[in-house]
Amino acid sequence: MKISSAFPSKFLKADDLPEGRDVSVVIDDCRMERMRDSNEEKPTLYFQGKSQGLILNVTNGNVLADALGNETDGWFGKTIVLYRDRTNYGGKMVDCVRVRVPVDDPETGF
Repeated sequence: MKISSAFPSKFLKADDLPEGRDVSVVIDDCRMERMRDSNEEKPTLYFQGKSQGLILNVTNGNVLADALGNETDGWFGKTIVLYRDRTNYGGKMVDCVRVRVPVDDPETGF
């Protein structure tokens, strides 16, 4: 048993995603959520049929804004892909969740 499964979170983390597999989700909502630890608000995505939200960091927010537009109201109903990756945080390599927007036609890339 993963100890993290004994303490489920409202927010998605890398351990919640299958290793080596992409997960396609449809954006249902984007709203500001207050973080318990810092009391600051961050944009958080919610997905159709999923209970956990994804807190957007600057990297993921910029990827989505570049592909889907700066206004998050235009993101609803759009399919995105979530996947596990690694990033440098505090001088250490740690697991993270990344996003990408799937291409419509895998052969042409358009």
